[in-house]
Parts: sequence; C-alpha cells; structure tokens
Amino acid sequence: MGRPTVEDCYSISTSFLRKHGYFKEVPCIKGGGISWSRCGKEVGSVSFSVNTLDMYIKFYYKSKPHYSDEDWKDKNYNVRFTTTPCNLEGVRFWFVCPFCYKRVGTLHLYGSNDFACRHCLDLSYDSRNHSKKYRFMGDLFKAEELQKKIWDLRVKYYKGKKTKRYRELLRRSEEAQKRFEMFAPDIDKFLRC
Repeated sequence: MGRPTVEDCYSISTSFLRKHGYFKEVPCIKGGGISWSRCGKEVGSVSFSVNTLDMYIKFYYKSKPHYSDEDWKDKNYNVRFTTTPCNLEGVRFWFVCPFCYKRVGTLHLYGSNDFACRHCLDLSYDSRNHSKKYRFMGDLFKAEELQKKIWDLRVKYYKGKKTKRYRELLRRSEEAQKRFEMFAPDIDKFLRC
C-alpha cells in the first residue's frame, strides 16, 4: 500500500468557491457547504462561511478517525485567504495552509486531520503510483474518452472549417493513440500476467 492520494481525500479549491460566487462581492460574508459522493452515495460534507472582509474561511464539520470506535468530534476552525493580482485586472484568491503557511489553491481533508495542503498531508497523485511500464494502458482509456468527446461534440465545423475545440480534441486523441501504439508490443506481456 502506497501513500494516500489526493483522489482519496475530500478537497475544496478556491476555483470552486470563485465558480460558485463566494468571491463576487468583496467584502462580504457568505455561507455554504460542499458534499462529496462516491458511487452515488454521499460520503462526506462540510459547511463553511467565507469572509472576504477579514480574509478567512470558517469550516464546520464532524470527524472521526477511520476504522475507529471513537466518537465523532466537532471541528470548527478558520483558514486564512490571501490574494495576488491578476495580469489584466482583479485578484486571485488563495488559501494559506494552516500548517506550513504556503499559498495553495486546494486544501484536502484526509482522515481525522484538519484541511491542509497536499504536502503537509504527504499526499501523492494516483497517476504517480502507476508503473511507467504500464502507463500506456491509461493512454488507451484516454484515447477512448477523447473519441467519445469527439463523437458527442455538437459543433465540429463552422463556416466549413473545423472548430478550435474539434481540432484540439483531434490532436489530443492522435497523441494518445500514438503513445499507446508505441507500447503496443507490451500488451501481450501485460495480458499474459
């Protein structure tokens, strides 16, 4: 068993908050929540309030260690925000990790810990745990996924020319197909195991 991965955690990002309007009116205090589900079943939820006047987010949730008989504990704490100017106009919001004080775009919740950056929780990405030798299998699935996106694309041509989105999907699909074909001789070895 390797290190826990980002995909195993509950995560919240500043882009999620921006997309859902928590940073539209500055300064303001706005409450909300987020829930996570796996296989259609809700597995976790967190309530929060975003305060852009004092630059923090307050988390409210219950937590208990995995595989433990301990009681649920109420969690209630603040995580600071910071901003950086954007090139054209406005600002970008960032979390300040409560443990290492680094500026991060996403905080993760793993086990009974508090929200923290992936470095403090020693998290890896799932793709880093795959053997390089068999990564071509991922390219096969990626190529199939891209083919489905191409198939589902509503507008492929505009005024007789391929749309920018269609050209990009075709390019990415061809790259994934080439990477897969590069490792095609290894498929027999892989399937015999």
